[in-house]
Amino acid sequence: MLVQVWTIRLGLNETERFSFLLQEMKLIDAFLKARPPILGVCLGCQLLAAALEATVRRGRKKEIGWFPVQLSPGSE
Repeated sequence: MLVQVWTIRLGLNETERFSFLLQEMKLIDAFLKARPPILGVCLGCQLLAAALEATVRRGRKKEIGWFPVQLSPGSE
């Protein structure tokens, strides 16, 4: 099983306006405890980082683009 957390046009700093983001983080936390592979993309990455208690902040510039993704050693 692979858990994928994708995106909509929001940021993690909008939890007061969009309370479902807090529910998403609780769900992600439950998946983290179950330890399946998790892929976070855009907002999904922000939510995953927040669930792992990492600092999430706005970048200096907009990040838009496509980049190759590779498995790290031992992740297969």
